[in-house]
Amino acid sequence: MKKYTKNLINFLILLTSLPFVACMNDMQHQGNWASPINNNDVIIVPSNEGTIHKYFISQNSFDLLNKFPSSDSKIGSFYGELVSNDNVVYGISYGNDEGDNCQNKNCISYLFAVNIENLESVWPLEYIQIDGAVAGGVKYSNGNLYFATSENDSFSEEGGFLYSVDANNGQIEFKIPIKNRVYDSIEINEDKKIAIVGDTAGTLSLFNVSKDLNLNPENRIISTVETNYSIISPAIHLLDSNLNSNYCIGNINGDIRCFKLENQNGFSLIEWASLEIDGWIWSNMELLSDQNSLIMISLSGNLYKINVDPDSKNLKIIWEQKIDKNGKPVSGVLINQKGNLLNGVIPFDKDKIVMTELNNGSIIEEFPFKDGVQSLPIIKDDFMYFIDKDNSFRGYSLIDRSQRLCFDLKEMKGCD
Repeated sequence: MKKYTKNLINFLILLTSLPFVACMNDMQHQGNWASPINNNDVIIVPSNEGTIHKYFISQNSFDLLNKFPSSDSKIGSFYGELVSNDNVVYGISYGNDEGDNCQNKNCISYLFAVNIENLESVWPLEYIQIDGAVAGGVKYSNGNLYFATSENDSFSEEGGFLYSVDANNGQIEFKIPIKNRVYDSIEINEDKKIAIVGDTAGTLSLFNVSKDLNLNPENRIISTVETNYSIISPAIHLLDSNLNSNYCIGNINGDIRCFKLENQNGFSLIEWASLEIDGWIWSNMELLSDQNSLIMISLSGNLYKINVDPDSKNLKIIWEQKIDKNGKPVSGVLINQKGNLLNGVIPFDKDKIVMTELNNGSIIEEFPFKDGVQSLPIIKDDFMYFIDKDNSFRGYSLIDRSQRLCFDLKEMKGCD
């Protein structure tokens, strides 16, 4: 218990020592962390002004007549990623009761479902207010939205809730109390009706998220595993040759730990391999299409390709490449495949985006600019689009690296 407490205290000290991490410690947003979303000819662009906008690729222009929310109200800042399904964008933001920046227990989260065509809510209410801040975004699964708060609505010192919401109407189906704070998104096993959740105390938990609404929320906790260090990024799901579910997680100690989901008198996670890398595991790990390779970058800028094989219980580094740039790669790696070429796109939160070749991690392109990026870009037809920390939406050509677009999302006009 003393070791556990010491680890948590050390983590909180580290949080306050880093500016970009401090925003999670006091829950005050410091820039754009949610990525834009591409839907055919349209890009949905979240703004740090607490609004969502629509950009038309073919016309190279924004829709200046429509936005979400449609009124003058704002819905705070976007921390977790937006998700889309069947022409609807789902997401959650947080701010105070006026949609401005907030701190700690003064935060209110705004859950929304927006029609991509007209940027109007598909729910009876424009958005649903949730007490507390949600940093990890939402997970869409089989008609439901899942997310976890970093504070519970009784405003205790620790702990939050895991929510299940009907994506069709925004009705809260249930909420499960969580002992510790959650800053990452939720992984859902649809077949087993299980949520896999990591928290800041290093606990990896399994929750029953079945449709049995008569089930006591506190009885939905299935089992837990202690990893000793805070888990900030979501679990990665992979299958073995018998189609059994396995999960790998990373923590801020640089540990990657992999588990098999077993069902012997109840579901549990059985660890089969672990690996330590250099630096905090802060952002998402990406599973390649071969289902046996992970791409990830640590907060210290070490890019890895890792072999992960649940059949042979193998977890080892294939290659490691130091990407020594100004700033931190807080948003992870975007995997971009064009033909036989597989590249990784890595934003840094100071002044550039780096493109690497994923056969060996070598740098092949750099895109410098004055403001950093804290969210992943999107790539469409040899163009890269992203939102910088100054709340400008930018587009770069991947052919000649020239800037082709800059739009100020605060003033809603062009920029340099």
